[in-house]
Amino acid sequence: VSSFDGISVHWDPASHMHLYQHTQEALFLLETLQKAVLLPNMGRQTPGGEGRRSLDLELELKSVMFRARVGTKKIVQLQVDNLVYSLHADHRLIQSSQLVLSFDKHDIFFMKGVEGKVERASSALQSQRGWWESPHSAKNELWVVRFFSIGVEFPFCYDFSQTFDRCVTVQKWLKALHRRTEPQKGGETVESLPPDLLLRVTHFSFVFLDNIFEVKLRDDYELMKDESKESAKRLQLLDARVTALRKQHGELLPARKIEELYAALEQTNINMYVQRSQRLYANTPMRKALLTWVVTDLEVMASVDPLVHGVENVMKQMQKMDPFSFLPDDGLQLTIQWFRNVKFAAKAFLDT
Repeated sequence: VSSFDGISVHWDPASHMHLYQHTQEALFLLETLQKAVLLPNMGRQTPGGEGRRSLDLELELKSVMFRARVGTKKIVQLQVDNLVYSLHADHRLIQSSQLVLSFDKHDIFFMKGVEGKVERASSALQSQRGWWESPHSAKNELWVVRFFSIGVEFPFCYDFSQTFDRCVTVQKWLKALHRRTEPQKGGETVESLPPDLLLRVTHFSFVFLDNIFEVKLRDDYELMKDESKESAKRLQLLDARVTALRKQHGELLPARKIEELYAALEQTNINMYVQRSQRLYANTPMRKALLTWVVTDLEVMASVDPLVHGVENVMKQMQKMDPFSFLPDDGLQLTIQWFRNVKFAAKAFLDT
């Protein structure tokens, strides 16, 4: 499947719930018809008819824009360029030249050279999994995600947390709405084991942007101080020249001539300041960052194991790590459970 035109998708919770309800009603009607009409008339299936077919898919899209309205005035937008997705029985691959994630029309996350694939085994994760001491550790699926560069820029005075909190709320709602569980022997349900993650980033930057007005005001103040020194030097040269002229011409030197020289110097100072102000950012770009972190060759490995998956297993690990704390008698309700063995590695870290 290929598309050379841009594709845009607009989403909001109300439309999603409307579509979800109609889909559930259609599925329920289809299931009722199958039970009432189709199943009694269906004969016994011939042997070999239960084989599972594999799906091969190749998808190429020039650009995809997904916009989600998570609040009354809260909008999140994801722009993906040159998307390539490959799905086969033995592997899955996704690539993109650039991803831009925007919050309330502010481009905050920039990702270039994106590549993600699914692997069955990894020597790096297998060595890290020795920490779990579980017989099922080496059998989990692995997601390998690579980025050539990731940039994060937070605008000045933008409250990112409000929109992000709305995204988390919507994500929890969608997860509860579409939760898929697998039954256990004891009658309880448990979520399927999530895949492991291996993240590699060649260049990562985290930037807090400064107020543009304050940056220009500071740069202009520095320019005024420097131009004041230059004006003082030009005034000294003119004073020396006037002194030399008075020695040469004596009382014959007109006072108007001296006034014209100093007036011309004042006009020159004004013109020089205006010219330097106009060329202030011609050679050197304006500084926009208040704080910058740069990390090169970043690698993050996060692995999960059945030994620590699920509320009961997580609580056991918490009690194992902290046996002296007491839990409530009626149990502890976890809003979020995320138990992983995480390992970080980086070549260099720069703070400016």
